[in-house]
Amino acid sequence: MIKNVMTGTYIRNGEEVATFEFYTELSASDKVAFVNSVVDILVDENYNFIIKDLIFDYMIVKVFTNVDILDIEKSESFIDDMEDFLVETNIVDVVKANMEIGLIDELNKAVNLGIEYRTGIHE
Repeated sequence: MIKNVMTGTYIRNGEEVATFEFYTELSASDKVAFVNSVVDILVDENYNFIIKDLIFDYMIVKVFTNVDILDIEKSESFIDDMEDFLVETNIVDVVKANMEIGLIDELNKAVNLGIEYRTGIHE
């Protein structure tokens, strides 16, 4: 599958930071990888429901964009740094506004079903 690539500019703390590329759609294997990554982070020894939206949005940045987030991933305070990055930027809004219609709902549903499968908890 050849994915549709767009270019956008993101803002961090009110200032234009950089131009980035992002996909508006995902292949089937990319969707599976996205969903499994979200569920793997949320469900380990515990079910970390409180950060579900945060992780989902972070994976949008990781899977859909070419933004360098390696520093965040290697950070000792990964969750806090991830949250700061997402709060301070509009990247997720830019990507979601340009996604294939229904894709966010499809990914959310798949994540919820993955969580339900692993935990037995029904939302």
